[in-house]
Order: sequence, then C-alpha cells, then structure tokens
Amino acid sequence: ADEPGQNITLVEAEEIERFNHDHGTAFDLGCTRRNVVTRGVRLAALVGREFTVGSVRLRGVELCEPCLGLGHALASPERPPSSVVRAFAHRAGIRADVLASGTIAVGATIGTGT
Repeated sequence: ADEPGQNITLVEAEEIERFNHDHGTAFDLGCTRRNVVTRGVRLAALVGREFTVGSVRLRGVELCEPCLGLGHALASPERPPSSVVRAFAHRAGIRADVLASGTIAVGATIGTGT
C-alpha cells in the first residue's frame, strides 16, 4: 500500500454486538465491511505494535474511524447516519499493515507476543 494502514482493517465483534444491543438492531458481524472481525482482544491496544492473526504478521497503524458510508449502511429513520458514526467513533476497529503474509482462517488466534 502507498500509505501505512491501508493493507487490512479489523473490528471487534463485541463493538458490533454493543451497537446492536444499544439500538435494538440485528446487523451481522460483516456490517462494518472490515476485513477481519475479532473477538476477545482490544484492538486499540495493538496500534503501534506488531501482532499476528493466524500466521499473518501485522503492525497496527491507527484507529479505523467510522465513515459516513457506514453511517448510511446502518441508518434508519430513527437513527440518522451521523448518529451511527458517533456510536462507532473510536470503536470501529483499526487499520494495519501486513508485515509477512500467511493464512487467516475463521477461528484464527491473535498473538501479541506478550
């Protein structure tokens, strides 16, 4: 990628589930259009660090803040796009660079080397 953090995006399943709970919705875990949905790890803590997902080595670059496209995708008459963006602010995952290729499969573990 030409700019850091453009290789892969990750989001926490727990944040999508929180949104669904708070708003009485039932969006699936793919609704944010991030490349990888994780469970059981705080992604913000991986910004600036190397980690693995399956056998792929990554470096967290920055938070992946929600865009208006996500806002429109999850909006409703009672929940305007700007409300969706606010609900996911600082919770929409991270951007990462791929440092070494490998395989990511459903159920892959995340390693932080700590």
